[in-house]
Amino acid sequence: MGQIHARAEANNALIKARSDANDAHNRQVEQTWDDQAKRNKAFENYQMDRTPVEYRGAEVPAHGTFDNPTADWLVRNDPDHFQYVPTQDLLKGIDY
Repeated sequence: MGQIHARAEANNALIKARSDANDAHNRQVEQTWDDQAKRNKAFENYQMDRTPVEYRGAEVPAHGTFDNPTADWLVRNDPDHFQYVPTQDLLKGIDY
């Protein structure tokens, strides 16, 4: 009986290790996809002459994408509240 329990524990440890490795791999793949989606959106914004801007005047910052002249006007006229959003800071479900 002891050997059966020991083998079951070893199998459970192996299953957990493989599951943890699979989860880590999946997180890495999803991060890669997310990074690619951000770059794709940044290139689309470039092609369409748009720029994402963040408003920092509220408790919760707000993001919006504007045509380049509007985005430039917002940032130049109120730089304390409006800032350009770099590609790495784009928010999933909001900016892309």
